[in-house]
Amino acid sequence: MQKYYDLFPQHFAKRVTHEGVWMPFSDIAKVPGFDDFGFAFQEGAPNVPFDDQHGIASFVYVEPTSHWLAMPRDVPRTYESALSVLNKDLAGARGKDASEMCGRHSHQRDRGGRWPPLLLPGESPLVRWGVFSLNPIRPFPQPPIIPSTRRRSCSKPSPPPSRSTNLQASTRNPLPGPGLDGVYLDSLEMGSGELNYRREHFRTASVPLVFDREGHPCQLGIFNTWTFERDIAVQMRARWQAPLRQCRPLEVRLPRHAARCARTEVNWLNHGEYLPDSDAVMNSAAPCAARSPTAS
Repeated sequence: MQKYYDLFPQHFAKRVTHEGVWMPFSDIAKVPGFDDFGFAFQEGAPNVPFDDQHGIASFVYVEPTSHWLAMPRDVPRTYESALSVLNKDLAGARGKDASEMCGRHSHQRDRGGRWPPLLLPGESPLVRWGVFSLNPIRPFPQPPIIPSTRRRSCSKPSPPPSRSTNLQASTRNPLPGPGLDGVYLDSLEMGSGELNYRREHFRTASVPLVFDREGHPCQLGIFNTWTFERDIAVQMRARWQAPLRQCRPLEVRLPRHAARCARTEVNWLNHGEYLPDSDAVMNSAAPCAARSPTAS
């Protein structure tokens, strides 16, 4: 592994020197005795001024590969019903915000031209939903932008940074500064194996297309996700700001190097029994992180 790190140092440069605990959902200011825990990363940025005062890095939340479609209670939980609600949202039936959230240019298509759902319509504790798969790379050229917390698509692909740029940036701005400190990218493994046949997306692809089993050209989901993450990293690497990512490392390793810190959600309590991941799982994931911090 050390030989591999030496061959590709730009992919394993440690860009975080300020380390600590990651807080996923809650405002750290509301945690009694918060300073006992050594918080360093805040997902969602609910209280940026507080985080600034205590040296905690605040990250806005973006889930780039999915559109969670809220469905009225009286609508049947079928693909056809979900598509009907989606088309009505695109037409503005539930207002401008719902229409913009659809990301009409970003939805992937299957070989038949359908907008295939990533997950079938159903219920969750958070929303009555149907989840559609998105390509986070815009299908038309435009200047790079930093993604907002409301839109699900991002920038035109840009060339990868040079090795010297990456290595120099690793020693710059080690502590979080005032304001937002980066972008938290959630669920990067979601839709990683999805195939996208929407041809207008091909024109801005900076990663080669793939072929399905019958020889039809298409895009592989994880390649678009990696391009999205890489482009954000290029924009932010000159500052402390950088992506913080969530992905199950055993499923998808490709996007790891662009992030300053990786994390995943785990549940080691099964009906009251403590069952942590095995050494085999940890030994497989650890080389991807190298010297960079990880959280779970």
